[in-house]
Amino acid sequence: MILITGGLGFLGSHMAAMLLSQGHEVILVDNLSHSRMEVLERLEYMAGRYVTFFRLDIRNTPALQKIFDQYAVSGVIHCAGMKSTLDSVMQPLDYYNDNVGGTMSLLRVMQRSGVKTLVYSSSLAVYGSQTDDSALTEKSLINPETPYANSTVMCEEILHDLFTAEPDWRIAILRHGNIAGAHPSGIIGEWPTGVPGNLMPSLAQVAKDERGALEIPVREEGKVDSSGIRDYVHVMDVAEAHMYVLGWLFNQPQALEVFNIARGEGVTVPEVVKSFEAATSKEIANETVAEREGEAATIVADIRHIQELLKWTPSRTLDDMATDMWRFYQSL
Repeated sequence: MILITGGLGFLGSHMAAMLLSQGHEVILVDNLSHSRMEVLERLEYMAGRYVTFFRLDIRNTPALQKIFDQYAVSGVIHCAGMKSTLDSVMQPLDYYNDNVGGTMSLLRVMQRSGVKTLVYSSSLAVYGSQTDDSALTEKSLINPETPYANSTVMCEEILHDLFTAEPDWRIAILRHGNIAGAHPSGIIGEWPTGVPGNLMPSLAQVAKDERGALEIPVREEGKVDSSGIRDYVHVMDVAEAHMYVLGWLFNQPQALEVFNIARGEGVTVPEVVKSFEAATSKEIANETVAEREGEAATIVADIRHIQELLKWTPSRTLDDMATDMWRFYQSL
């Protein structure tokens, strides 16, 4: 059985849907701080069967240990954690407590239970802003610029230290780009609680007249093209990459590998807006605002490592992300 932390969250739910569709048994763990119980109902509807779920904060080590004692867990996909760049600047202690504390608790339970296969969902944010025009490789300088990114780097360092001490572990760190889109069925997708911190849900809210104009941060007032450049990747591509990596790990005697998961293409906010306008056939009202603290200028990944080693390449476009996201949001 595969245990997924943050299993009802955006990435975790799509990972669960993909595993379930291929006949795998999963255990979902989520404290529902950034997700909804309705996601579980939708996953069970899609799978046509009961899905094992525990409402649990993974920092509750004894409760998490009981799950490992009760079920034959063979591997873990760790998606749980707080991920808002802006919120982390305002609430750094919460981010270190949740992200680092949660990872430590999970690893301790895995260690005690003899479960040593782990896929850790990291982020391209660990690199910070690029200093030149070259895409970021897995060996690029690590330069976290926010508490969120720094907490993620800390988790990666813990995994490296653990592997050095116990080299029989099989660990993969997946640094993904900006995840967007939704399941093509429209049944699950990015379901924000409160004000969304990601771009596509914000665009959907503007398109449905649930909020005013979209704010586009720029470095110089009036120069829209100077908005942050990001590497967007479809959530189904990210889930698929996790599948490739998990299957690869199970065939290794030991491993610690880092992979960039993205499209390898830089996209500005205005380009995302244009794609979303095409998907919705609506004009998205927007206005420029000053750049927010902690926002990197440009983050674009080099994905040749996973392409060459695992033969994985993203197949979905920015237009696919916008179309799938809008289909899901309309179903809410």
